[in-house]
Amino acid sequence: MQQRGELRVWWRGIRGGTSVLLMAAAIAACNGKISNNGGGGGGGGGGTTGGAVVYGPTGLHRLSRIEYDNTLADLLGDNTRPGFAALPEDVNDPFDNDFSTQQVSGALIAAAETLAAGASARLIADTTKRSKLIGCTPAGAGDTACLESFVRAFGRRAFRRPLTDEEVAGYVGLSPFAVEANDFYVGVDLVLRAFLQDPNFLYRVETGTAVPGKTGLYVLGDYEIGARLSYFLWGSTPSDGLLDMAAAGALSTESGRRAAAAELLGTRAGSSASSSSTRSGWRTTSCPWRPTWRPRCAPRPTRWSSACCSNATATTSTCSTPPRRS
Repeated sequence: MQQRGELRVWWRGIRGGTSVLLMAAAIAACNGKISNNGGGGGGGGGGTTGGAVVYGPTGLHRLSRIEYDNTLADLLGDNTRPGFAALPEDVNDPFDNDFSTQQVSGALIAAAETLAAGASARLIADTTKRSKLIGCTPAGAGDTACLESFVRAFGRRAFRRPLTDEEVAGYVGLSPFAVEANDFYVGVDLVLRAFLQDPNFLYRVETGTAVPGKTGLYVLGDYEIGARLSYFLWGSTPSDGLLDMAAAGALSTESGRRAAAAELLGTRAGSSASSSSTRSGWRTTSCPWRPTWRPRCAPRPTRWSSACCSNATATTSTCSTPPRRS
């Protein structure tokens, strides 16, 4: 397919010839300790020992197969859930999103490219969804203003933070391919496929800000906190509303984070999720903590729920049918 070659040429131009997922592999080893409040509690992988907060290492979390499909549904309205079958199987020991077990592989790179092409093709073919997502009517094949508007809005949801001007320029730089084809949506297709293969989409990138006087300890920014909240409670990308809260600095305080969590859990799907622990954060294939918990939680990869593990009337479907955002 000609556009596949065009996209690779573009990647080489803006990434210096480095494979996008090999870049992810290079930074996946990062395991600095992360705090969400500068050391006052609640670190990445942290716990308490004798009342003292102990922060564990955290790394670059790749979206699990379930998270990928949820995110695709929320970004594009694509409910085909192709990632579960196409992406490499997640290690469940017992969680399916443990960064220490996630490895970059040829199979992952190939699957990401195939999934991106398929998702973009489905979106482009659905003119109603396409128009809603783009959010503007192009004046012609080379309408870079419309393309930039789309790149900024979609990129914020896909990367879970605002794009830098350099990133925006890189994506808008695909416009000449649309001009060559005399079709604005050729550019949109290439932009979507590039976004869905970018490490900033496939991974939850947390860099944080170094805490003075505490080597290796970093404070998460508002957008990083928002992404953690959303994937913990929803198993999916933050909504525009949550990103707006991050933009306003509302997630840098405990009260702000509580308000955001309450809002997420106050929706129909969130309420269902909270009654069974969480929608995504406690997703496991078994119940390893108490021998009295029901063994039927383990037949296949599921989202862990207290209803499954402790309710005498629970069934396998209780665990394996997750609520979806309304």
